[in-house]
Amino acid sequence: MASAAILELILHKQVYRLLVAALAGLGGACMGVLSLFFHDYLISGQFVQSSARMKSLWLQHYGLSTDPVVDKILLLFGPPNFLTKLLALLLILLVIGIAVTRLWRQEGEHSSSHRAGVRSLRVVWLGSGLTVLGYVALYALNPAGLQHWYTATVLVSVFAFLSLPFASGESPRAAVTSATAMLALLACLQLPTTVGFRSAPEWPYQVFMFKAGKYLRGAGITNVGSWNSGIIGYYQGGDVINLDGLVNDEIYEYAEAEQLSRYIDERGIRYIVDFEKMLTSDVHRRRGGYDDPDFVSRLIPIERFDPVTEGWSGMALYRLEPLGL
Repeated sequence: MASAAILELILHKQVYRLLVAALAGLGGACMGVLSLFFHDYLISGQFVQSSARMKSLWLQHYGLSTDPVVDKILLLFGPPNFLTKLLALLLILLVIGIAVTRLWRQEGEHSSSHRAGVRSLRVVWLGSGLTVLGYVALYALNPAGLQHWYTATVLVSVFAFLSLPFASGESPRAAVTSATAMLALLACLQLPTTVGFRSAPEWPYQVFMFKAGKYLRGAGITNVGSWNSGIIGYYQGGDVINLDGLVNDEIYEYAEAEQLSRYIDERGIRYIVDFEKMLTSDVHRRRGGYDDPDFVSRLIPIERFDPVTEGWSGMALYRLEPLGL
């Protein structure tokens, strides 16, 4: 937003008030980021979270790509298919066309109060667009493990970018009306996805993670590790050791040195529960620091929780044979 206000100041020299407000917002955001760094240091002794360090390590095995983050943003327009992408492209082009017409070309045709309102909308609209581009650039640097809920930080900017060009510079009611109409349109576009969830949940494999956690709790099995430990650990009782490093600060050094198997032995982990893909995928083994045939060969499946072995399936419990056997 501050960048957009500065650009508008250079071009029109009449947005000092907006620039001050934008810079104040930027300063507040910077203070928030600094407080997070300080909080991380107090809790873990490091300024950068372990999850961020792990994902920077994963980047070495994935490279740069805008596809995952763009696909996530496009989910706001409906199910992930060609028609959704086409609709999103047409809507974005329409919004840009209307923005150029209403926020730039027609500015001089109205009263001074209207022009002031247009300049305000223009700054917010440009700032929203720059925020979306910055979001795409950030996650293009690290596309690994991008989740749906990551879009929460960009939803408002996407919404403002799509709706503000339809608003009038004089009437706040027009801005509310245009925003409501855009919100209704986006909600309608989600209906096919919502209906589809009733018959085919997006992550059906989570049922088997639930079953695995309940099984571990019922069997009283301890000293268990898992890369995807969230649901499993919750229903097990909270003792499953996380191995992907996103919620375990001890993992990074071992993964970076490609010595995760040493960490597992040192912690006394005797069982691994996870998807078969975590053991068969070269990329997952390399990024996690356990691309070690000897380690993988020590894992003996003793219980399976679903019969499917493709994709995120093949959830199983493995016993880790001791070294030297």
